[in-house]
Amino acid sequence: MPELTLDNVKVGAVAALVVLGLLALVIASIIRKLTAKVVAIALLATAGYAVWTQRNALQECAERAKDRIEIGEPGGVICTFFGRSVTVPTA
Repeated sequence: MPELTLDNVKVGAVAALVVLGLLALVIASIIRKLTAKVVAIALLATAGYAVWTQRNALQECAERAKDRIEIGEPGGVICTFFGRSVTVPTA
């Protein structure tokens, strides 16, 4: 499995949001029953929210890591995306 990098995860998160949005539109047009439609869209919206908040948390972690590197503070910062470690570039 390829190593996760900050740029890969940021692009992937935006792509996931677009796919989830498109899926919501497709499901809304296919499913006719209102209850099933609402549940499906709520699930997709929840997944989109989770991806967005993880992306924001990753961005903040990467900024903290870069700040620590710039001031020469020892020790690393471990950034994660849904529990998986993400490589933060040092340059």
